[in-house]
This record gives sequence, structure tokens and C-alpha cells, in this order.
Amino acid sequence: MISNKSYEELLEYLTKTDLLAIERTQLANKRTLLAYIRTAFSLLIASLAIIEFFQNRLLIYLSFVLIPASFVFLIIGIVKFLQSQKTIDKIIDYKNDLKK
Repeated sequence: MISNKSYEELLEYLTKTDLLAIERTQLANKRTLLAYIRTAFSLLIASLAIIEFFQNRLLIYLSFVLIPASFVFLIIGIVKFLQSQKTIDKIIDYKNDLKK
């Protein structure tokens, strides 16, 4: 899970508690990304189902709004994931610099 540094290199500088905290943070970050993906996919499927099964124009227009919204959720999730991952990597590097 830990990127940019091998596990053995990090063992030299970080305690096991620090390593476990980093792992938990990275797993939480990935879990959040998966939640964004699930939400985007659910919105997309719901909007396609509305288009397929309902004849009400208002609902169909609503579903045409939900389709781009699902892609927006997906993009937001990916951007937030990458920002969080970059921050986690900076923290790892900062802790390594402090311990040297």
C-alpha cells in the first residue's frame, strides 16, 4: 500500500504505529474513492432506468440532468483521491526528513 518508498526503507525511519496509521489512512482514502465511484454509478443507472421505464417528461429531464451529475461525481472523487494521496505522500516524506 505504501507508495514511493519500499517497506524496508520506511521501517528504518517510522515506527510500526506510524506505518499502521499510514496504511489506515491510505485504505480510508481508497474506500472514499470507491464510495464516489459507487455513487456515480448509482446515479447513472438510476437515470438510465428512469429514461427506460417512465414516460413522464419531467422525470426524463431530471434523468438527463443526473447523467452528467454522475460523471461530475466521478471526476470529483478521482480529484479528491489524487489530492489526498499527494498529501499522504508529502507526510511520509516529511516524517522521513525529520527522522534523518
